[in-house]
Amino acid sequence: MSEQTPPMSEGSFATAPLASVLDEVAAKQPAPGGGAVAALTGAMSAALGSMVLSYSSGRTSLADHTELHTSTSAALVRARALFLELADADAEAYAALQHAQRAAREGSAAPGTLVTAAEHAMGVPVRVVVAAGAVAEHFERAVEAEAINRWLLSDLAIAAELAASAARSAMWMVRTNGPLVAEHNGDLVPMREAETIADATSERASRIADAVARAIASSEPGG
Repeated sequence: MSEQTPPMSEGSFATAPLASVLDEVAAKQPAPGGGAVAALTGAMSAALGSMVLSYSSGRTSLADHTELHTSTSAALVRARALFLELADADAEAYAALQHAQRAAREGSAAPGTLVTAAEHAMGVPVRVVVAAGAVAEHFERAVEAEAINRWLLSDLAIAAELAASAARSAMWMVRTNGPLVAEHNGDLVPMREAETIADATSERASRIADAVARAIASSEPGG
């Protein structure tokens, strides 16, 4: 852990310096792990998308899209805050699952404690998938409407790729906890729904990439 940055245990992802977050992720400890990183990737996607919208809103050539800019910007701010909350929640859910598993091994767990903890540990990354899917949907809507400053299209393509990565990454944590949920007759419907959303988000990011590539090509000399 760096001497210049406080440990994550003293705060949350919303207030921690980036160097501190990276130190915590790299440390030999169970959390923050992949689930938190997936959520933080989603937060980066939303943040980069917000930057793109800030350079698109207010431009005379895009004045017809003011309402879309306003609603999308607000949605991305909310998404970024949600992703940060989910990064914190993932660590908490993992700790609760570990406690429940230990209690089950010792025979001191109350009925239903383990499956509840497992469902929650699966539910947090499911919410990351859903949020990432919604962010990518906002991006595609803006691209289809041609509401983005053309000089920022590549940034939006990157933001879309990050959203898809967040969804795909979170699905690994969903799948990891799925068998434990199934073993105790828990609800696997959220996992199946998240799979569908993650696939759709990847497809959406690919469409955005194709659209941005075409737009960039058409703006080049001789394009």
